Amino acid sequence: MTPEQKTMAIWGSGLAAALLVGWLILDFRADFLSQVSVSATHDIKRYDESHPAQGKNAVDAKKAIKIIQGQQEAALTEAEAALVPALPEEFTTDDLNAAESTYKEVVASLTQKAERQGVKLAELPLKSFDSNPTVRRMQLAHVYLFRGLLDACIEAGAGSIVSVKIGSLNVTDPGEHYALLTCDIELETKWDKGSGTAQLLSNLVQRQRRKGYGIRLLEIENHEDNTQRVRLIGSLITANQPEWGLKPEGVKMTGPLPAAKPPPRRRPASTPSDEN
Repeated sequence: MTPEQKTMAIWGSGLAAALLVGWLILDFRADFLSQVSVSATHDIKRYDESHPAQGKNAVDAKKAIKIIQGQQEAALTEAEAALVPALPEEFTTDDLNAAESTYKEVVASLTQKAERQGVKLAELPLKSFDSNPTVRRMQLAHVYLFRGLLDACIEAGAGSIVSVKIGSLNVTDPGEHYALLTCDIELETKWDKGSGTAQLLSNLVQRQRRKGYGIRLLEIENHEDNTQRVRLIGSLITANQPEWGLKPEGVKMTGPLPAAKPPPRRRPASTPSDEN
């Protein structure tokens, strides 16, 4: 065999071997390639169905958007009902006489309950209401707040409620949709597993659920006679009213709510004797 023949034989056998290996590899990967092809065809079909060549029909698109908006509004309403419940009707009235009647009922109820439980009750704030309905609605919301807090304190067996004050912190969320009102209460009680501060905290936590109450601050001073002096700042989250002029915490308020002007005095009608 000549050198040229040997070279041709080597290249020929090498080429045959390469073809054989390639055929084996392709044969081995045939099933895999077939699976990938089927999967790709399926994905392409799904894409074509969800992305039509001419885009989605405008009517169908609006219907889909409306459904999604409805679902979002329903979810928001449900969240607000749990976190920012509406106040009872008697605490949102614009009628002055109705507001005063509600306040009297709250005071009478708390006083009677305190007497039954042997709890000394401090003087309550807001003896009179402003003639401005906007101011009065905020006052009623504060009445609702301290009614719930004091009711929890009395049920917890507080020895005495030393003071009840309308809180100085009244703010809104950053979007100014919800208002946070506060009430500052000081009380004296005993430390006991079944009553006192521990029971008070338990009562307040239960009241938080679906009533909008919260605890802003809690300070406890222990005494040697196993009594405690407790300062509690409770809060209420309710729907904000722009007329209240509240701002987010840290933002300076534009000013206090304008007080209503007293009605002008009418001169008494003249009588014949006056004319003479």
